[in-house]
Amino acid sequence: MRIALQPAFLLHRKPYRDSSRIYDFFTLEHGVISVIAKSVWRKEKGGSLANLIQPFTPLLISFVGRASLKTLSKVELADNHKNFSGERVFCALYLNELLLKLVGRNIPHPELFGYYSKSLDALKSASSVEEPLRSFELFLLAELGYEIDLETDSTGTPINECANYLYEPTHGFTKIQSEIVNEGGRYLGRDILAMAKGEFNGVSAALKRLLRVTLSYHLGEKELQSRSLFPSK
Repeated sequence: MRIALQPAFLLHRKPYRDSSRIYDFFTLEHGVISVIAKSVWRKEKGGSLANLIQPFTPLLISFVGRASLKTLSKVELADNHKNFSGERVFCALYLNELLLKLVGRNIPHPELFGYYSKSLDALKSASSVEEPLRSFELFLLAELGYEIDLETDSTGTPINECANYLYEPTHGFTKIQSEIVNEGGRYLGRDILAMAKGEFNGVSAALKRLLRVTLSYHLGEKELQSRSLFPSK
């Protein structure tokens, strides 16, 4: 298989043997793939390739091979590097790690690819990182078939804005009596319905808690290193 000029973003890289590297890319038509760049360190002496294959940079990559580890043959710059600073670097790395650890290999996700690119732009320009982060997490879960039902409870009954709920990733929301559960384990019906409408202002803490529980369940034993770098996200 020979693929030419595939839109891609770098998710992760690691050294391989003496002078090569293995890159994990998120591509438009082939999803998350791993490629080996042979003798890349020698090629990088002049700095051109090293400067080109960077996180958050829209690339066009060419590769060959049918095995799980393909061979990188060419890289071109598709657009300008998306520059981040401060906390936004860690937030963007967090998005990369979610893709790397949740998305299956060699499975196309073109809509997710586009949403990821838009999310990087939103992280760069938004006054707060909370909305682009939460929006991406919700979109990612839905794209992978793990969508959180924010409109009905575990019995199929519409969420009542005046009721209180418990949440479990395997069952969804369950209506409860508010006095039997502390505030940290409870979700207000009106907050859940606000999340469903995309109205995140005022419910950001509850939404972050909800998404962290859900993502942790689907990640299983896979730990997110980016959270240790910036644990509040």
